[in-house]
Amino acid sequence: MSEETTDVPAGLRTVADLDLKPALEAVLMVVDEPATEEHLAKILQRPKRQIGDALRELADEYTVQGRGFELRLIAGGWRFYSRPEYAAASRASSWTGSRPGSPRRRWRRWRSSPTASRSAAAGSPRCAE
Repeated sequence: MSEETTDVPAGLRTVADLDLKPALEAVLMVVDEPATEEHLAKILQRPKRQIGDALRELADEYTVQGRGFELRLIAGGWRFYSRPEYAAASRASSWTGSRPGSPRRRWRRWRSSPTASRSAAAGSPRCAE
């Protein structure tokens, strides 16, 4: 029987070898609910304190840069949210005309995912007025 290997293919890095801030951004882009520092530390194989420090730095960087989104700590977890001043753009992005080749010609609601639909809804915490 051959021994299984945990070697990473050439050109790929292990999770622990990834640059921390971009790795956090990648994970936070796909979460459906706020992610705790403990959970992120486990996923990214880093100490919780290092994760917390990087998240706070990212949140500050986004604010200084004036991004259309912010990184917030809500209910013990971190998640991206639309900035309140860009809520109208977030809501508008969830509406579109018929897709090319579609037999329907009238406007209809487009849902890319349950999270995107909730995010775009008026009054949603991710898309504040």
